[in-house]
Amino acid sequence: MGFIRHNAIVATADSENNAQHARKLAIDCGLDVTEVMSSKVNDYYTFLIPPDGSKEGWGDSDRGDARRANWIALVREHVRGLNFVEVSYGGDGEEAEIASDAWRT
Repeated sequence: MGFIRHNAIVATADSENNAQHARKLAIDCGLDVTEVMSSKVNDYYTFLIPPDGSKEGWGDSDRGDARRANWIALVREHVRGLNFVEVSYGGDGEEAEIASDAWRT
């Protein structure tokens, strides 16, 4: 039957160019993605990769997991000045956790 667990990524870059590059890689990976937004101060640029909405263990969820993992590998290799965190939360779970981030390998 499966259960719901949301995974989302928040990414912040030190330049609009780096943010747009990372965003394009997300689109190329088949991920939904928001527009890049600029911070009110200090010129940071942020976008969100929202959850896929599928129940864990279903094909759509597995594809979402693979797409996020592919994007993470690509930005680690090709985008400098990008911080990100993948959070796992909500649904049937009772905890939120960091699933991945820019500082872990």
